[in-house]
Amino acid sequence: MKSFFSKKGSNAYLIAFVLYGLSNSIRLLAFSGDIFSYGIKALIAMCQGLALIMLVFSWCVVFLHSRRFSIIALILIGFSAILSIAAHNYVLFWMVSFSALGRVADMHKIVKTVFLLAVFTLTCALVGLCSGILNNYTMIRQDGFIRYSCGFNHPNQAGCVVLAGCCSWAYTRWRVWGIADRLILIAAFAFTCIYLDSRTTALLLAVLIIVTELLNAFGERAWVQKAVPIVMLITIVFVIAATLAMMVFYDGEDPLFQSLNNALSGRPYYLNYYFENCPPGLFAQDLTNIRTEHDWGVGYWVTRGLLLDNAYGQLLFCYGWVQFCLFVAAVLALPTLILFGHREFDVGIALSVPMMLYGLMESQMLIVTFSAFPILMITASANVLLENQDTDRD
Repeated sequence: MKSFFSKKGSNAYLIAFVLYGLSNSIRLLAFSGDIFSYGIKALIAMCQGLALIMLVFSWCVVFLHSRRFSIIALILIGFSAILSIAAHNYVLFWMVSFSALGRVADMHKIVKTVFLLAVFTLTCALVGLCSGILNNYTMIRQDGFIRYSCGFNHPNQAGCVVLAGCCSWAYTRWRVWGIADRLILIAAFAFTCIYLDSRTTALLLAVLIIVTELLNAFGERAWVQKAVPIVMLITIVFVIAATLAMMVFYDGEDPLFQSLNNALSGRPYYLNYYFENCPPGLFAQDLTNIRTEHDWGVGYWVTRGLLLDNAYGQLLFCYGWVQFCLFVAAVLALPTLILFGHREFDVGIALSVPMMLYGLMESQMLIVTFSAFPILMITASANVLLENQDTDRD
């Protein structure tokens, strides 16, 4: 039963992960013209439908092995589905589904899959640009710097894929880090700085390079393995506190806040704007028809849904305080367990730092196939907390 549980359930889970990843890759690419619109939407729907079928099969395998855990997973997935339907936003459903069922899969295979998806997406963007299928949008910052979307709908989405690929590569190359690996990260950093001008991605690639070098140099030492979960805890608490502080205390007339808002491209303003106009409740709310103010020189109102480049804020406003607190508790669990000796040190916990910081500036952290590390953290915690239930049968 154990081998069936591991092999069949893992295969179904990874197939679902790949299919959902392909749907996200297609969704992020900027296809030109309307001729592809219906076909692209149908392809996305087909990939997600097949992914859902594979997840159902994976759950059935879990049920055969551990009915108690399968019921817990089903309750969590069902709860997230209800909130997602209410919010008209299904990111939470996929995150909870892949987190709850992640116990059947090998974490290293998941990370390798993220890397391959990132390479595939970037390759498709390059081929699509050369063939004219994809648009290369030109965008200009307020400071006059010209940015290119590189076949994506926005340059920051290209940056997300680059960061995901680099984090995954660093994870898979742990203990065998060499000159070629350093050159890959340096090249990604240069491309992000020079061409994409994605400041968040560039900064976090620099963090990733530093963290990776430190881990490869000192990762086996006991004090490092104690320091890493502490740094992780501080990082998570910082991004949550920063999100809530900008949301509640932002004052557009304060010069300090104005400087912060300019530096962060309007993110504090929007956090506070949504907090004042549609404060989060206990559970989900539909923000698809909320009015969003755009200050484009003349200033006017349009209905565009939630315009918020902050994963934690988006989670809070769309799904409510209950789900927000559950997510925070889930990602805090793993560094806490490592710190108090309930789980062995894992390099993945350190490589989660760039992605957790990424959520402060971009909502793409919630897209599980390009940000697998929150899933790895939640799954690893579940393996510790529920290890005694793996062989239970009701």
